[in-house]
Amino acid sequence: MSEIRAQLERYFFPHQEIRANAHYDINGDRSGNKVQIAVHNARQIPERETAFTIDVTISLDEENSVNPPYFFKVQAFGIFVIPEGVASAFDPKSANQEVLPLLIGAIREPLAAMTARGPWGPFFVGLIAKDSPLED
Repeated sequence: MSEIRAQLERYFFPHQEIRANAHYDINGDRSGNKVQIAVHNARQIPERETAFTIDVTISLDEENSVNPPYFFKVQAFGIFVIPEGVASAFDPKSANQEVLPLLIGAIREPLAAMTARGPWGPFFVGLIAKDSPLED
């Protein structure tokens, strides 16, 4: 396992949307929920050579999900700092792999908390494959 070089400076949620599905069948199949992930690749901050941003959105794939209890879309935006000597070797793909799990985890918690008081109980995002398609 490689050493983590990036340090989290801060993250926040520019978009949080959760809607309960009025047609959800509590006795129906709940295993047919498909989650989409959209990643806007890491970018260095022009004014700060040792900092970069990345944002990730996790949402329900409404078209391909079966009997979802909630429709949701949550976006997390993170700012990370890398050591001086590493900044010149900045690689967006490596940066994505390094910090993406942190932002996905950050999204899991508010999603579970926001749905916990909903009519169908908490919704938990499962594991997301490391090789999920990334966007720019």
